[in-house]
Amino acid sequence: MMAPLIGFLVAWIVASVGHAALLVHTVNCLHCLKTRAWWIKLFRRFLHVLNAGLPLWFAWHYGPRLATEGGWLDLPWPLLAYLCLCWAVGGGYFPYMLLRRHTRRPPSLQTAHSLAHVDVAKQLGHIPRGKGKHGLVSYLPFNEVFQVEFVQRELRLPRLPDAWDGLTLLHLSDLHLCGAPDRDYFEWVIDHASQERADLVCITGDILDSPQHYDWIRPVLGRLQWRHGGYAILGNHDSYLDVPIIERELQGLDLQLLGGKWLTTTIRGEPLVIVGNERPWLHDPPDLRDGPPDVFRLALCHTPDEYPWAKANGIDLMLAGHNHGGQIRIPGLGPIFVPSRYSGRYDAGLFYEPPTLLHVSRGLSGTYPIRYRCRPEITRLVLRPMKLHDDPASARPLMDGRPEALSMPS
Repeated sequence: MMAPLIGFLVAWIVASVGHAALLVHTVNCLHCLKTRAWWIKLFRRFLHVLNAGLPLWFAWHYGPRLATEGGWLDLPWPLLAYLCLCWAVGGGYFPYMLLRRHTRRPPSLQTAHSLAHVDVAKQLGHIPRGKGKHGLVSYLPFNEVFQVEFVQRELRLPRLPDAWDGLTLLHLSDLHLCGAPDRDYFEWVIDHASQERADLVCITGDILDSPQHYDWIRPVLGRLQWRHGGYAILGNHDSYLDVPIIERELQGLDLQLLGGKWLTTTIRGEPLVIVGNERPWLHDPPDLRDGPPDVFRLALCHTPDEYPWAKANGIDLMLAGHNHGGQIRIPGLGPIFVPSRYSGRYDAGLFYEPPTLLHVSRGLSGTYPIRYRCRPEITRLVLRPMKLHDDPASARPLMDGRPEALSMPS
């Protein structure tokens, strides 16, 4: 009597896991589309209901018979076919992805990593919740939205000129200026990050998230400092607003906008090609076929979904954001909802797939000010040339997990 019941419970649990993985991946893919049509939002809500409702309906409708008599092959064939797919995903692919997530290691191109964790609310002497639309979310207990990590990564890159040894890039992404957190949160973070001026400042989109906060752009980003240049692209949330106003505010700060463009600049006597890719929301990426050969290429992309494009175009270093690291990372599972067609594969941190090293920032904020096990970050990258005895082919991909949490004295 117990065998059919145990068999049903095991099969139902595995199928429910596979079903949830399939629907979550579909929702993630819908979030990375260009359109914001009403039907997309309605369909996402339907999928959330279906995610919880279908397993419960199946257990109620078929459970009593299957748990006592068996007879799985007597189920309607479309339902049985979907169950087989869910069993394959829940019992095979999902455990495989968890194993990859928990065995990920930094690529060997990263030679040093440190971070300083700062409680910005404590530094300000008050909690900078602000008065934005979703500000009440910041009241949730254990929310880490004001716990910022100032990260430094030292990277050795194969084509980096020797003259650039020690070149620093400040990578800033996903501010989502919308009133929550308040403006003084961003001002303090940028002031702190700018205490040591970087050679290049790179902003990878989603600067604004509210039409009432265009006047925040200059007071916040105007605090950035650089030696050689500041560069920016826009993201999907910027594209939903008045793009010309945002671009005008950024240009007033002497930031060079790279959306759909590439340019060549000279640093320490060596040429650098800098590329901007705002696809799919704004400009298409530029044609690099006429770009100078054998020159180091740096790309600013909003979403890491453009990683295949970067590899195909010989990008040496790609900077991206958009995914926020998932914002909520469940112990043992990691991020669930990640707005990418790859779901959590390129959630945050470093990834190396030759010839391109990708850095994905968790960003400083989001539409909803909520963070669990996924603190906001701002990152300084220190670039080093590859030494003769270094082997870039030995670099291992860094995939599907939380970036390593090394500590650095504050």
